[in-house]
Amino acid sequence: MNCLFCNLTEENINKIFLKKIFETEHFIFVRLKKDFRIIDPHCLLISKKCFREETSMNKKIWEDYYVASKKAYQYMFKQTKRECMIFINPPQMQSVPHFHRHFVDGVFGIHGVANALSEYAKKIDSKVINF
Repeated sequence: MNCLFCNLTEENINKIFLKKIFETEHFIFVRLKKDFRIIDPHCLLISKKCFREETSMNKKIWEDYYVASKKAYQYMFKQTKRECMIFINPPQMQSVPHFHRHFVDGVFGIHGVANALSEYAKKIDSKVINF
């Protein structure tokens, strides 16, 4: 299987992501472009090494993950002035088979999630997204 996140070239980054916010030794934090997000801002913390679950991290990667997650959270709070929603899809639900953590505007709540996903579904129905 061709993993999009294993091949994060500058071309791929510019095609999918609005911008790279920061990078650590083991992770990259990016903001998604309009066509790929469920709400703005919608950012991803992506591992540079290919694995699918948090339990696959060794101690060094885990420590970097903790620091990167905290920095990502601070970025989101600065952007939105409120707590953000953070989630990881289980491996069987990942759209890209590579570990990534979502950071989205915390305005969601249960109704916000339903509304955002409905809007996203309409976008998908109206066009095919090619990676």
